[in-house]
Amino acid sequence: GIPVILSRASGVREVLTSALVVDAWDAEALADRILAVLRRPGLGRLLGREGAREARALTWEGAATRVRAAYLEASA
Repeated sequence: GIPVILSRASGVREVLTSALVVDAWDAEALADRILAVLRRPGLGRLLGREGAREARALTWEGAATRVRAAYLEASA
């Protein structure tokens, strides 16, 4: 339920879309995103709620299903 700020280079971006994103080296952009969440409580609540929903949906079974589908598609 906590808002997330991710590095653009992070692989987590592929599965967590309800997060703010910055370049890892851009300290000013990171500060801007932090301030945006602090100054706009509704944004923080939305990001926290949607991020938690996305995280709950991540399961090993779901990952295995997607990997299996990719293998089947590649071998067809």
